[in-house]
Amino acid sequence: MELNPDFLEREEGEDLVLFNGKNRATLLLPAPKARGYRELKEGRPHDLSPSDIEMLSRYGVISTTGLFPSFPRRSLAAKLQDAHYLYDRYTKQYYSHKAPLGVLWSVTQRCNLRCPYCHASASSKNYAELPINELITVADKLLTAHPFEIVLNGGEPLLRRDIFQLIEHLRSTNVLLSINTNGTLIDASTAQRLAHLSMIVGVSIDGPDEEVNRLTRGKRVLKQTIGGIRVLVAAGVTTHVLTTITRHNFARIPDIVRLTKSLGVSVQTLQDLHPAGFGKAVYDSLRLTPEQEDAVLPLLEGLAEEFPDMTINTTELSYFAYQPIAERHAPKHKKPLNLFQCTACTETLYIDAAGNLYPCVALPDFAMGNLLTDDFSSCWDRSLAARTVRAASRLPVTTIDACRECDRNYICTGGCRGDAIAVYDDWFALHPRCPRRRIGAQDRTIASEA
Repeated sequence: MELNPDFLEREEGEDLVLFNGKNRATLLLPAPKARGYRELKEGRPHDLSPSDIEMLSRYGVISTTGLFPSFPRRSLAAKLQDAHYLYDRYTKQYYSHKAPLGVLWSVTQRCNLRCPYCHASASSKNYAELPINELITVADKLLTAHPFEIVLNGGEPLLRRDIFQLIEHLRSTNVLLSINTNGTLIDASTAQRLAHLSMIVGVSIDGPDEEVNRLTRGKRVLKQTIGGIRVLVAAGVTTHVLTTITRHNFARIPDIVRLTKSLGVSVQTLQDLHPAGFGKAVYDSLRLTPEQEDAVLPLLEGLAEEFPDMTINTTELSYFAYQPIAERHAPKHKKPLNLFQCTACTETLYIDAAGNLYPCVALPDFAMGNLLTDDFSSCWDRSLAARTVRAASRLPVTTIDACRECDRNYICTGGCRGDAIAVYDDWFALHPRCPRRRIGAQDRTIASEA
C-alpha cells in the first residue's frame, strides 16, 4: 500500500488534517482514524476498518496499485449542474481549525499602480513595508502554525528587491506558495527565478483591451501585463489570471477569458468586489448593477459551455448564481441557517504589510494581533476579533432583523459581514447587495404608486 506524496499533513490535537497540494482538497481524520492512518503509514498493524480504507483510497490518499487519481478541480459546468454542491458550499458550517489552511499575506503596501478598489490601499507613497529581518520574523511565527498554503500579495510584491529572499526562506518548508502581481515587472530573468522556485503566479487583468482595462488598472498597463504573462508561460510557470468584476467589465468577461486562454493560461479567477481599503469609496460606483447580478448565472453558464477545459474560479460572485439554483432544489422545510458561513478565521487568514492579522481582507476593523509582538496562537485562538467572528458563525441568520421573515433564510447565510460593516457600520445589517433588499424596495415603490 502506497501513500500519495501530494498530500501534506498537519496534526490538530489528536486529529489529522490532510491537504492535497494538487487540487487543494482537504480531509479531516478524527482521532481514531488518524491513529490508524499513522499506524498504516508506519507499516504497523492498524485498526482501520474496510470502509476507512475504502474512503482513503477514494480520496486518493492511499493506493494498492501505486497509481493515484488526478482529481482535477471540478469544472464550472459540473459545479453549476450540481445543486447539492452549491447548497453545501454556501450553507456548510465550517470546521474551526487550530490554524489556517491558507494565508493571504500582503508583504508590501507599495505599488506602481493605483487601482481604485485596492483592498490594501496600495500606492507609491506613504506605504507600509517591513524590513526583511522583520518579514522573516513574521514568516517564522506564521510557519509555526503549519499553514498548507501562503499567497504573497501586495501592493506589488515584486517591487521588493528582497522578495526572493523571503520566498527562498518560505521554500525551506513544504508549504504551497503563490504570488499575486500586476505583471508589469516580470521579465525573462524574473520568470525563470519564479519557475525555479516552483511558484504559482496570479496576474491581474480587468479588461480584454486597453479601453476597459485602464478603467481600473490604469492607462497603458495591459500591454505590459500581457508581456509579463507571456514570459511566465514561456518559462513554464503555473500562471493564473485574476479579474476583479465591476459594472464596467461585466459584459466583457467572456472576452477576458478568451484573452486568458489565448495566452496559454488555463486558470481564470473572477473576483467579487468588496468595500475594503480604497474599495470602500468606490463601492457604489463599481459594484454590479442589479440587472448584472441577475445575469450572473447566464454568464457563468455561457463560460462553462465555451471553456469546458479551463478552470474558472468564481469566488463570492457565484452567490448570485447559487440563489436561483438553490430555490429550485433546496428543501423548503429546513430551518434558517446560521449566519456568516465562510472561511474567515476558520480556514483562512489575512496578514497586512505591517504584520497585523485579520480574519479576512473584508474585516479590516477586526485586528487579531501582530506577529512582530504576539505569538501566533494568541492571535488565532484567543484574540477578541477571532472569538467574535467564530461566535457570529454560530448565530442564526435571523439575528439580522430583516432576515427573520425572509423566505430565503433556509438557503442564505446573510452575506459577507465585512461588507455590511463597511457600508452600514453594523455587524448585523442587511447585506448591501441582498437580492431581497432590492425586491422589497421595488414592492414598496409599487405600493406607494398604487
